[in-house]
Parts: sequence; C-alpha cells; structure tokens
Amino acid sequence: MEQKEKEKYQKIWRFKEYSIYSNECNNLETIYKWAIKKPIKNITIVGCGEGYGLHYFAQKGYNVLGIDIVNVNRFSQYKFVESPIWQANIPYYLDYGYSDLIIAIDVLEHIPPEKLDNTLKNISNSCKFFYFSIFCKEDNMGKLINDNLHLSVLKPEEWLAKIREYFIIENYNGGNVNIIIKGRYKDGK
Repeated sequence: MEQKEKEKYQKIWRFKEYSIYSNECNNLETIYKWAIKKPIKNITIVGCGEGYGLHYFAQKGYNVLGIDIVNVNRFSQYKFVESPIWQANIPYYLDYGYSDLIIAIDVLEHIPPEKLDNTLKNISNSCKFFYFSIFCKEDNMGKLINDNLHLSVLKPEEWLAKIREYFIIENYNGGNVNIIIKGRYKDGK
C-alpha cells in the first residue's frame, strides 16, 4: 500500500494545478496568529508538500520539521523526512523529542481509513498542540491521475468524534465541506 500511495503522489505533484490548489499557504497567517499565543518553539508540518509552511514558520523563528510521503520540498535548508504520515515516528526525527505544534492541512483525509486511528494516536503522543484543516468530501485533483486522493472521507461530526478520542478540541470552525480544528493533546495519552 505504501508504495502505491507514494507513486500516486509522485504523479500528482507533476501537475502544476495540484501545487496551485494546495491549501497550505492559505492558512499560514491564521495559524501563526493562533500559535504566537501558545508556548510553541517547535513545529512539525505533516504533508508539508513544497515546504512553504516550513519556510514561513522558520522565518518567524520556529524550529521546523516537514514530513511528506514524497519529497517535493523546495527548501532543503529545513529538516525533512520522506515518509507516509501513518508510518512516521515523529519524536524520533526531532532533536527535542516532541513537537510543540503539529500542523496537518488537507492531510488527514488522505490517510487510508485503516491507518487513521494509529496516525491520530501517533500525532497526539508527539505534540502539545495541533492545527488540522480537513476537507470533508471527495477530492477533484485525483481525476488528473485517474485515482482517488481522499481515502478517509468523513462527515464533519465524524471527524470531530474521531479527533476527540485523542485530543482536546479548543476551537472548531467548520461547515459541510472544510473544517478547522485546533487544540491540544490529552494528558496521559
């Protein structure tokens, strides 16, 4: 499965439309305004894509780590790990052992359903705070490669229930298509 998913993303990143469509950059200022109020020094971006978020937060003085299934990162000066997020051992990659903040923008819906619980558990055990932006419907970009990119398509209330199993939600903003969830890990998990 991992190889098939990797090949899928190697194909899709060849399309400029996919890069332009990426939601990561649209959220950076909003995330920064929220994060600056928290005790955050270290940020991990899962599904970091071309690395614009890494560059943005590094320029703001944060230590950054990017993780993605394929390496299309344009900023080689920042630490990057090529791995499917459901296999990533996030604390292992960090010199400081955990991430203050893990950001996943348009990422969780790309995870195979059978890997979703372990991925959320891994993230919750690896950070103090999280910022998730989740698209709650089938993707359109997969048509470019005749494949489906969103493997875990859940309704907003289903995402909220699943995330509450592993995290404390501090803020929720959403509708029928895209939801944004911010919060912190649960003690003892």
